[in-house]
Amino acid sequence: MPRFRLETALHVRERLEKLYQKALAEQVQVEQQYRDRKQLMEETLNHHHKDLDEAKTQGVTINQLLMGDRFQERIERQLELTQDQLNEQLDIVELKRHELTVA
Repeated sequence: MPRFRLETALHVRERLEKLYQKALAEQVQVEQQYRDRKQLMEETLNHHHKDLDEAKTQGVTINQLLMGDRFQERIERQLELTQDQLNEQLDIVELKRHELTVA
């Protein structure tokens, strides 16, 4: 029967810890992508509101208002979806952090 060696056990544990660190880093990167996407959409929505306010002072047609309204609805739906994805990603990151601390 082979003897158990502490060095081998430590090496295996170190490799496992590196794998968990890599998995956590990947998930944190995905989280940051969702945050960036959310920020971009919020900036786009703010820019749209500013443009709409300017257009109202200069005169705007019904078609332009309808197009702007549809655009705003699409961005808000995407923003909501991105927020849901971000919340799920935050849960995944927390799970990966927990796995890393256990390892």
